[in-house]
Amino acid sequence: SMVLARHSEPTSGESRRRSSMPKRLRSVRSSMVLARHKDEAMDPNAMRYLPKILRDMYAQRQNRRGSDIGEARLASIDLRLRLQRPDHLPYYQDIKGSILILDLSGFTALGERLRAELGPREGADEFATRVNNTLSTMVRIVYVHWGDVLMFAGDALICLFEEKDYGSKSGSDCKRDDDENGAVHPTVEQRTKRRVMECCYSVLGKIAAEQDLTIHGGAAHGIIRCFFLGTPDVEPGNCAFVVSGHPLKQTGDLLNRAGRGEVYIDGLEKPLTEAEGLEYMRNNADSASQSEEAVLEQNLVRPRDGVLVSEADLALDEVGGFEVNNLAMAYLGTLAARRLDQGAHNAMTILLNELRPVAIVFAGLHDLDDIDPRDTALLELMNDAFKMLSRITHACNGAVRDMLFDDKGCVFISVFGAHTHEVNPCFDATVSAMRMESALRDLNFERFSLGVSYGECFCGEVGPSIRSDYVVMGPEVNMAARLMGKAPNRSTLVSKRIFTHSKKFVHFHKSEEIQVKGKDGFFHAYIPQERIDRQSVEISEPSQPFVIMPSRQDAMDRLVEAKQRAMSDRPTIAFVSGGPFLGKSRLINEVASSASEEGFRILKSFRTSLDSFTSFFPLRQIVSAAMIACANMTSRAPIDDEIVAAKYLVDQNIFNKTDKVNMGSIVPTVADAQLLSLLSGMNPKARTKSIVDSLIKILKFLQPLMVILEGDGDIDPSSWSLLAELLYRAGRECPKILIVVSSRDSPTITSAASNLRKNAKQIKLMPFAKNETELYLRALLGVKDESVSIDGRLLDVVDDRANGCPLFIECVVRWALEKSMIEYADGSKKMSLKMLDKRSDDVTAAIPRELSNILLAPFNKLSPPLWDALKIASCIGYSFDADLYSTLNQGLDFMPKIEELSEKHGCFEKCGSQFRWKQQAVYEAVKSLLMVNQRQKIHKMIVRAFEQSKINVDAIKGGDFHRLLGRHCALAEDWTGAFEEYMKAGDRAKATFNFNEASKMYEEAIDFQARAKQQSFRSRMVPTINLSTCLRELARYKEAEAVLARCLSEAQDDSSDIAVDEELFVRALSALAALFQAQSKYPEARRLYERAVPIARDIQESRSSLWLAANIAGYAETLRKSGDLPNAEMHHREALEIRTRAVREKSCAELELAVSYTQLGCTLAGMRKFKEAYEQHNSALRLRYRYLDFSHGLVSESLNYCAESLCALGRGGEGIPLA
Repeated sequence: SMVLARHSEPTSGESRRRSSMPKRLRSVRSSMVLARHKDEAMDPNAMRYLPKILRDMYAQRQNRRGSDIGEARLASIDLRLRLQRPDHLPYYQDIKGSILILDLSGFTALGERLRAELGPREGADEFATRVNNTLSTMVRIVYVHWGDVLMFAGDALICLFEEKDYGSKSGSDCKRDDDENGAVHPTVEQRTKRRVMECCYSVLGKIAAEQDLTIHGGAAHGIIRCFFLGTPDVEPGNCAFVVSGHPLKQTGDLLNRAGRGEVYIDGLEKPLTEAEGLEYMRNNADSASQSEEAVLEQNLVRPRDGVLVSEADLALDEVGGFEVNNLAMAYLGTLAARRLDQGAHNAMTILLNELRPVAIVFAGLHDLDDIDPRDTALLELMNDAFKMLSRITHACNGAVRDMLFDDKGCVFISVFGAHTHEVNPCFDATVSAMRMESALRDLNFERFSLGVSYGECFCGEVGPSIRSDYVVMGPEVNMAARLMGKAPNRSTLVSKRIFTHSKKFVHFHKSEEIQVKGKDGFFHAYIPQERIDRQSVEISEPSQPFVIMPSRQDAMDRLVEAKQRAMSDRPTIAFVSGGPFLGKSRLINEVASSASEEGFRILKSFRTSLDSFTSFFPLRQIVSAAMIACANMTSRAPIDDEIVAAKYLVDQNIFNKTDKVNMGSIVPTVADAQLLSLLSGMNPKARTKSIVDSLIKILKFLQPLMVILEGDGDIDPSSWSLLAELLYRAGRECPKILIVVSSRDSPTITSAASNLRKNAKQIKLMPFAKNETELYLRALLGVKDESVSIDGRLLDVVDDRANGCPLFIECVVRWALEKSMIEYADGSKKMSLKMLDKRSDDVTAAIPRELSNILLAPFNKLSPPLWDALKIASCIGYSFDADLYSTLNQGLDFMPKIEELSEKHGCFEKCGSQFRWKQQAVYEAVKSLLMVNQRQKIHKMIVRAFEQSKINVDAIKGGDFHRLLGRHCALAEDWTGAFEEYMKAGDRAKATFNFNEASKMYEEAIDFQARAKQQSFRSRMVPTINLSTCLRELARYKEAEAVLARCLSEAQDDSSDIAVDEELFVRALSALAALFQAQSKYPEARRLYERAVPIARDIQESRSSLWLAANIAGYAETLRKSGDLPNAEMHHREALEIRTRAVREKSCAELELAVSYTQLGCTLAGMRKFKEAYEQHNSALRLRYRYLDFSHGLVSESLNYCAESLCALGRGGEGIPLA
C-alpha cells in the first residue's frame, strides 16, 4: 500500500515545533525543484551508492531510447513514473517483506594482526582488501537472492527482501511443496521467507571459510515502513531513506540473541548455523550461472510497480530502458559523494581506504522510536530533526553517516575526521554534539541522548559495483553507541579521548562511573558544558628582523615616549596611521614587547571597516580580556570565559549589578535582554559615564596597561565617547594607561571626543625612501660587510615592485631567493640579479611586474576549489566569523576549504571562530583578481546560501549577522534584501539601546529602499520613523524633526496609503509628539497626540497592547507637563491598567509597570494627592529595588520621589533617610 503524507498544519495545542518555512512555501519550493530536475538523469556511477528500492522509486524512461509505441503513450508512462516519486517530504510508504541484519565480527582483531605482521601502511591496505572482499561477497549473495542492501551500518548490512513474485527468475520461487494429493503452490510470503533463509545459509557458508571473521544475524517478516526525509534536491546529503516497523525491532531482538556463526529467523525455534551453511553451499555448488543472472537483473532500474507503466497490450520491455532521476542524488551520503567526485575539479579531498582516527557522534532520538506516520506532528518532527542535525554536522566539518532505526531505536550518526586529516575531529564532534543537544531541545524533544567517542577506525568504500558505500567501522563506533545508551536523558556523554583532545576548548563535567559492553570494569565519561572563549593577548613573533629606518626612528621615539608618560601616571593616547602594508602593526608590537617586559599588561583588539556600525565593537575583546584578567588575579581556579568572569566579579563585590549591565552593553553575552532594557531612556552622556565608572573598577587593577586598537576601519562614535571619558577620568583613578589606535588614515573623531585629538600623540608612517629600501635589503639578505654593496639594478627592481612597503620588499626578496635569482658577485663585491639566460642580460623581466603576481605565486598549485574559496573569502572581508559563514558549507563546502587554506597554505590565522587573512597584501592581491561582475556573482551566491540555510544564525550572532548579510545583498545589488537585513540589524541595535548603531543601520536601509524597484508606503515610513526615534534618543532633535516632518509630509500627500496603514501614521504622529515633548514644546505635542490616540484606540483590538499603552502614556505625560492634571491622571491610569494586563499575560517584563507607577505618582503629586502619590512611587521603588542595584539611577529616582511624597504628607523624618 502506498500512502502519501500530505498533512495539514498542526493545531495550536500541539507542542511540537514545526519547520519555520510555511508549508505552502515548502510545497512550492519542492515543486520548483522537482520541475527543474524532472528530466535530468543521475550519474550512473552514483547508482551503486543507493539501494535498489530508491533507484526504482526514482526510475524514469531513458530519453535516448526510441520506441514504436507512440509519443502519447510514452508521455502517459512518463507521467505515471513521476507520480511514484515523492512530490514533497516527509513522505512514507508501507511495504511488506522481510528485514535481514547481518553483522560482521572480528575485524578489530584482524586489523591489529595485519598491522603487526605487515606494518601500518601495508597492513591497512591488506585490511581494507579483506574487509571489502568479505562485505562484497555478502552483498552479492543478498542480491543473488533478490534482496536489497538498504545500508551499510558500519560493519553490518541491513537488507530488505520485498514480498514480491519474481516468477521463474528465482530458483527458490520455482520450487513447489508437493504432498500426496498433488502440488500445492507456496504463497508469495512463503517464497520470500525461503529466499531469506537461502541467503542466510549462503552467507554463513561463505564466511565460515574466513579464519578471522564471523557473522551473526536476525530476520523477521511483516509490514515495513519506509520514510523519505529531507528537502527534495539534487545535493547529496539533503535527503535520507529510513525504514522502521515491527519487523525491524524483531530483527534487532533476534540479532542480540544470535551467537557467532548464527542467524535467527522469526518463526524458527533454532538458529541457522555455519555448519548448515556449509552443507547448503555444497548442495548448491552448480548455481553460479543462475546467480550471475540474478545479479545482472537486480542491477537494472525498473519502476517500483510495473502495473504503473505496463498496459494490457504493452510489455514493460517495449517501453525501453530506464535510468534514475537526478533527484535521487539527494539520498547519497556526503562521504560517498566526495568519493564519487574525487577525480573531479570540485573534489575537496581524495578519499582513501585507510585506518585513521575518527570521532563519532550517535544521537538517539527516542521520541521517534515508536513513530506512527499518522501522527503528522511527529512525522514533521522527524524530518526537522534530520535536516537540523545534518546542517549542524556539516557546519562542524563532519559528515552524516546514517539515520536509521535499529535495536537502539531511532539513531542519527555523524563522523568527524573521516575525510580530512587537518582538523581536530574531537573538538568538531564535541561542538557538533553540543549544538545537536541545543537544537533537539529547541525542537521540544522530550527524550534523546548523545554519545561521542574517538579512536582508530576503518574508513573507505566497500561493496561490489552493484551496491557499495563509504563506511566507518571500528570499536569506537560501538563505544559511541553505548555511551549514547548510558547518557542521561537530554544529555551527552563523551569518551576520555574526546575529553583529552577538547578540554582546552570546552568545559566538561565528569560523569558517575559507568560500565558498557565490550569494556572491562567501570569508568568515568564526561558531559560537555559550554565553549571556552579564549582571548588572545600574545604578541606574535616577527618573521623578519625589526630594522629601525631613519623615517621610522621618530615614530618609534614618539611611541616610546607615550609609553613612558603612561608609566609616569600620565594617561596617554597615541594615533598611529599609515597606508596598508607599511608596518604599523610591526612598530606597535615592537613597543608592546618592550612594554610587556617592563610590567605592562597588553590588551589587543582588531576591527575592520564592517565593524564601524557596531557600537563599542573595538572595545568588545578588550573588555572581555580585562574582566577575565581581573577575575584571575584573585580566583583560585582559572577563568577563561567573560560570562564566568563577570559573575565572579559581582560575587567578589568588585562589580555590582549595574556594572554587569554596563559591561553587557559592550560585551552582549554578559547581560540578558531584560537587564539591558534598563538602559532605555538614559542620556548617552550619562550612559557613557556610567560605563566608564564600571570599566575603571577593573582597569585600575591591571595597571600599567597598554590597550591596542588595531584595524583598517573607523571607530564608532560610542567608542570614541567612551575613550574620551576614560582618558579624562583615568588621571585620577587609573593613571598608568596607554591607548594606541592604529588606522590607515588619520582617525575620524566625533565632536564629543574632540579633546582626544588635542592631547594625542600623532604618529604617521610613510613608505620607505629608496635608501631605506636598500638598508632593508641588506638586512634581509644578511649583508653586514660594509664593503659589499647592493647592485643598482637589483635595488631598482625591488624598489619599483615594492613601492616602499616593507612587506612587499620581503615578498619580492623571498620570491627572488626561491628562484635563485640573487647572487653574490665576488669580483664586484655586489649582491646582484643572476643571469638566467645567457643570451639576454635583461633578467629584470623575469620578476613579475605586478606585485600581486609575487604575492600569489606560492598559491599557483592550489586546486580550483581552493582558489574559489580564496576569492569568496576576499569578498567577505579581511576577517570573518566561521559560525556565520558555515551556512556556505552545504553548497560550497566553504569553511573546510578555509581550514585547509589556513593549516596547509598559511593563508589565514584563526582565533576562536574568527578567521583573518595572515597577510593583508595577499588579501588585497586576491581581491584585485576579481572583476566587478565576478564579485557581484559571489555576493549573490553568498546571499542565496544564507537564504537556503535553516540554521538559526540570528540566535548565534544577533545583529552582526543581519548587518553582514545586508552588505552582501547590497554588493549583489539586491536592494530589497539589503533593505530588509539592515532593518533587522537596526531593530536589534535599537532593542539593545545602541542608538548610534541603530541610526546608521536605518540610514542604510532608507538608502537601499530608495533603490528598490518596488516601494510600499510601509517600507518608506518604518525606517524613517525608527531613525527619528534613535536621533531623538541621541538628543539630535533638529535632525529628528526634519526626518519626521518629511515623513509625515509624504504620508499626507498620499492619503490612500494612510487609510490602509493607519498604525504607521499613528507611529509617525506619536514619534513627532515625543520629539516635541523632549524639547518642551507641549502645545505642539498635545495636538499631535490628540490626533494619534483616537486612531490608535480604533485600530488596536487587544486591551493588553503595550503599543497602545505607550501612546496613551505619552499623551498623559504631555497633559501633565502642560498643566492638565485631571486628564493626565485619567490617561495614566488607563495606561497602567493596560500594562498590568500585559504583565499578567506575560507579554512584557514586570519592570514595565514601574514606569506607569512613577508617571502616575508624579501626576497625583501635582494634584496634591500625596498619599496616593506615595503609594504609586512606593510600588515603583519595590519593583526597581527587586531587580536593580541600590545605586542604580532608577532606584535613586524612586527613593527621591518617595521622600518627596512623605515630606508633603508631613512625614519628613521618614523621608530624610530615603533622600
